[in-house]
Amino acid sequence: DGVQYLLQQMKLEGISCAEDLFISVINCYRRAGAAEQALKTFYRMQDFGCKPTVKIYNHLLDALLNENRFHMINPIYSNMKKDGLEPNVYTYNILLKALCKNNRVDGAHKLLVEMSNKGCFPDAVSYTTVVSYLC
Repeated sequence: DGVQYLLQQMKLEGISCAEDLFISVINCYRRAGAAEQALKTFYRMQDFGCKPTVKIYNHLLDALLNENRFHMINPIYSNMKKDGLEPNVYTYNILLKALCKNNRVDGAHKLLVEMSNKGCFPDAVSYTTVVSYLC
């Protein structure tokens, strides 16, 4: 597609890319329902010397969640932790929504406890997500 072509051109011309560019591209693919392309873009970041951040991982996880690709969320989350990155409340909220959408409210409840134990306290979105699936 056109975006991948432009990224390739930028690489060939030695143009470095910042985190914001990759977030924008991943979000475009999320809105288009193209999680596979978002994932492909994520893996190409390293070609540009751009290291994944929690923010980029969150946008990728959200793109996967948007298409109910539950089987891909946990491996990506595991990679995030392997990269030495700590999840933030946004990461946990994406995981909570994924668990609830996959009818695993019990897992969501456990994740709420894990959040608190790790010092990342649930916010209103965290609780609203779980409560809405209990009703």
